[in-house]
Amino acid sequence: MVRSRPIAVLLLASTAFVFVGRVCAGQEGWKGCDNGHRDPTAAEAQAYRDGYALFQRMAPPTPPNWTSEDSHALDHITWVCVTALLDYQRWHFTRTFKLGRAEVEKRSAEMMKKIQALMAKREASPTDSSLDAEQKAIEAEFERDDIATYELIFGATETRISSDFKPMASAVGKGYRQEYEDKSGNPYATLMVVLPPAPGANRRTIVQTSGDPARAQALLNGTKLR
Repeated sequence: MVRSRPIAVLLLASTAFVFVGRVCAGQEGWKGCDNGHRDPTAAEAQAYRDGYALFQRMAPPTPPNWTSEDSHALDHITWVCVTALLDYQRWHFTRTFKLGRAEVEKRSAEMMKKIQALMAKREASPTDSSLDAEQKAIEAEFERDDIATYELIFGATETRISSDFKPMASAVGKGYRQEYEDKSGNPYATLMVVLPPAPGANRRTIVQTSGDPARAQALLNGTKLR
C-alpha cells in the first residue's frame, strides 16, 4: 500500500472524535466558528484539562537531533464552537517530531555528493536506464525517517478498528499495527494502543505513533502507557 506524507490515517471506523484543529482559548479564535461560540460546560472543560495533562504525561521524549511541536499549546479552554457535530469531552492531541535542521543539512550534503556522482555516470552512460532507479533510491534515502508523530485521543467512545490495522502485542490494552509505503517508497508504520477504560467509565484513551517503523516503535516504547 502506498501513501503520501503527511498522512492522515483513520484510527477508527468513525472519525467524529477528531477535533477540527482550533484550540478553544484566546480572544480571537472563536471568530472562526460558523455558528458562534459558547462557554464550555464544566465537564467539557475538565475533559480537555484531563486529556491535555495525560497527553503531556504520557508523551515520549523528543529523539536526539529532532524537534517537536504540539497541536495544542494551552492546558485549558475558554470557549467552544456551537455545533452538534463535535463531542467536546473527546479530544485529539498531536505532537509532531521533525528531523533537526543540522541533520537535514548533513543529509543534504551527503545527497548532493551522490547526485554529483550520479550525474557523472549519466554523462558516461546516457542511455543507462538503471540510473533512474539509483536516483530514486538517493531521493528516498534523503526523505526516510524525517518526520514522526505521537497522538493521544482522550474520551473516545467509538473503538471499532479499521481493517487496515492488524493486531499486535501490547503490555497494556489492545495493540494494532499498520505498515505501508510513503510516496518515496520508504516504509512507514502506524502503531496504536487502545487503553482499557477506567472502572465504571465508558470512554477510552487511544495512543498512536507513526513514522519509519523503527521510529514509530521507539516512540511507542517511550510512551508512558501505565
